[in-house]
Formats: sequence, C-alpha cells, structure tokens
Amino acid sequence: MARFTCALALVPAVSSCGAAPGSSQADAPGPIQAEAIPHPDVTVAAEPPIEAPIADWTALDSAVQDYAATLPVNFSAAVFDELTGESWTFKPRTEYFEASLVKVPMLLTLFREVTAQGRELSADEDYLATRMIRYSDNEAARWMYSHIGGASALAATYELIGVSRTIPGERWGVTATNVEDQLRIMRTVAEGADWLREGLRLYLLGLMESVDPSQAWGASAGAAADGAEVALKNGWLPDDDLLWNVHTAGVINAGNARYDIAVLSSGHETFADGVVVVEQVARLVYDFEKSGANDAAGAKPAHE
Repeated sequence: MARFTCALALVPAVSSCGAAPGSSQADAPGPIQAEAIPHPDVTVAAEPPIEAPIADWTALDSAVQDYAATLPVNFSAAVFDELTGESWTFKPRTEYFEASLVKVPMLLTLFREVTAQGRELSADEDYLATRMIRYSDNEAARWMYSHIGGASALAATYELIGVSRTIPGERWGVTATNVEDQLRIMRTVAEGADWLREGLRLYLLGLMESVDPSQAWGASAGAAADGAEVALKNGWLPDDDLLWNVHTAGVINAGNARYDIAVLSSGHETFADGVVVVEQVARLVYDFEKSGANDAAGAKPAHE
C-alpha cells in the first residue's frame, strides 16, 4: 500500500513519458587506420535517432467495441497509462450526469483553498471529507459544496485541471460531464498539482482507497482480486426516465500495470445493471494493462 497510504511522504516527480534514446552505437567502427580516414569532402551520415515506441491500444479497443455491441445502453471509457504516458478513450464526447463523481473535485477545491490559506483541515472538514468519499454521503456533500463556495469555486478548480465540458451549477451532481473530463480529475489525484499540498493529495488517495466495502466496486474489478492498490470513487443517479447513470473512476497500481481510469454509463434499467457494465469495462482495461500489451520498451512511470 506504499503509494496510497496517507502517512507516506511521497512526492510525485512528473517526468517524460519514456526516454527517447539517442543515436545507436551498435555499428560504431573499431580503431580507424590512417588510410581509412575519410576525405574532408566526404560526408559521413549519422544514423537516424531511434523513435520512442508508440503504445498499442488495438487489443483493448477491439475488446471494448465488441462488448459495446452486445449492450442496449451507453458507456464511455478513458484510460491514462502511467508507464507510457499515453491515453485511450472510447466515446469521449458522450455526456452523462456527473453524480457523486463530483465529490472528488469538491475535495480538490477544498484542498486548493486550504493550501492557499496555509492551514490544516478543520475537524469539521475532515469529517465531511471522510463521509463524502468513504460513504458517498450526500448530506455531507451538500454542506461541503456550500462551504467551498459553490459553483464558482468548483469551476475555478476545473479550469486549473483542464476540465472544459463540465460546467458546475447550483445543484451539484446533475451537471453534464464526459469521460475525458473525469480522467483529467483522476490524473490530478494521481499526479498532484502545484496548487495542491502533497499531504492533502495523499489524504484524498487514502480515503479513496478505503471506501466502504459496499462501494468498492467498479474500477477495482479484476485489480483488487489480484492484490492491486485501488483508489476509487463511484457515482450513480437515475435520470428523469428513471434510467440509471452509473460511473466509476480510479487510480490503479498493480505493479507493472499503473493507470488512471474513468468509465461512465447511462440507460440502465437498474443500478445493479449499471454496476455490471462498468465493472466489465474496468476488467477489460485491467486485463489489457496487466498483460503488458501496452508496455513501451524503456518507458518510465509518468510519476512515482
């Protein structure tokens, strides 16, 4: 649990998404004899640089496309691979109710304010934060939304993160969002930001890693059974037609599989139906990531 435990003084070091090696020396000549020295007018061509390998998402894309073809509902998915620094999306423009996923950026907004003020969380803030993430407590979220300054404060956080399609309103949770915006939020949780104190980021990861067992579904599918570290937040909300939006987002550390994920879905007859769908998509992602199919040779983690 080294990565998500709040007590650790873990500092993210954002680095390049895989070092591109320089020119190959494999064909360098041995000692040059005098007669082998080229004429000054002769140009010796340098070997072209070796390009960094490109991640291959083909297998995942095919598996998700095949699964989507069997369903009468909508879902979107997005993944950021921390080892290659590359992203993959499926139906990124489809919009859904944000539901309780908004509780994570609410806390990021609180932590941004606390960081700017140079203070610690109050006992009340700690209590509300715990209730919001571990138990998805809506009353705690209502109090928190007012406490942080509502829509304008949340919008300021979204602007810093790069969230562009999710516009906060007076009522939290019913805002339209898409999977790309939700992935940006998860990447902020995983990587940190200069406006977010590191201890507070780790505190949030700790809450997301210790959600109530009844809410530990979704992004954990497949990964948790293998002993991976999983920090997640789920959201669910019926629409005006009483069809369910069911979502999951998280940060996964399974050793050789390290990634951030968001899966959003809508049109489910029941909440349970939605859980089945987002878990199947999450499982497809985990199986793909742990297979190493997306590993780039020589790639380094985007953050530690």
